[in-house]
Amino acid sequence: MQIHNFSPKGNTVAMDVTTSTSRETLTSPGSYGGVLRVTNLGPNKAFINLGGDSVAAVIPVDGTPANAMCILSGETAYLDLAPTHSHIAAISAAAESATLYLTTGEGGN
Repeated sequence: MQIHNFSPKGNTVAMDVTTSTSRETLTSPGSYGGVLRVTNLGPNKAFINLGGDSVAAVIPVDGTPANAMCILSGETAYLDLAPTHSHIAAISAAAESATLYLTTGEGGN
């Protein structure tokens, strides 16, 4: 297995996450998609979803799955971007908040 280092191709954006869905525009490294590096500096988990300009993030509950991915506090995730992924949405659980740092680029571990 070959490991590729992440190479940033856009600015890093800070995203405050609260109990209401918030949305940020992604700086795309090109029409091919690229990679999104998401770092959660906490203090709590956040749920994210990628999509177009109307994308929303929803917290899954028992018996009701949702189209969202959990990013734990202190976690960094590398996500492949499709050309249609122009925005990210995020939400946190009741009485929680988080800060995400978003950087587009190429590669990742």
